[in-house]
Amino acid sequence: MQRKTGTIDDIQAAPARPPVELDGDQTAIQAVVSVPAPADSRTRPRGSAPEPTSPRALNIRQITHGGITWVDIVHPGQAEIDWLRRNYDFHPLHLDDTLSKIQRPKLDDADDYTFLVMHFPVYSKLVRVTTPSEVDIFIGANYLITVHAGNLKPLTRFFKQCMEDPAARSAAMSR
Repeated sequence: MQRKTGTIDDIQAAPARPPVELDGDQTAIQAVVSVPAPADSRTRPRGSAPEPTSPRALNIRQITHGGITWVDIVHPGQAEIDWLRRNYDFHPLHLDDTLSKIQRPKLDDADDYTFLVMHFPVYSKLVRVTTPSEVDIFIGANYLITVHAGNLKPLTRFFKQCMEDPAARSAAMSR
């Protein structure tokens, strides 16, 4: 058996095959040849990188009631950690822990605040597996800061409820 070789141009220039005639209930499967687009049409021309847009908005929400501020940070990035660094006097290792993907649960008591790392189970219906979701918490005399990935529905729902409902905010944040 001799193999026939050719180029992509040969494949593209090949005439279409006539449809196959079948008996009764038979079906035909026709092979389709997929040819990649030329490289120059798949890549961006040099020097045409998209113009940088204005800086992204920080993923920081705040509620203040009765002298207590709850700061909720969802999907923290370096910009959010820099904001914490500028506005609070937290230990640099605690700020690094908030960006760490895998952190063991812990409780650190600093001079003027307490830092907690907690894990809560999140069940995925799609893959039927429970995985831990981390929440980093800073507690000070007049503030509570939560840092998380946003997949803990009870926490996000509770923060939203405190934002929107003054009675819930008063009940949750009164001393």
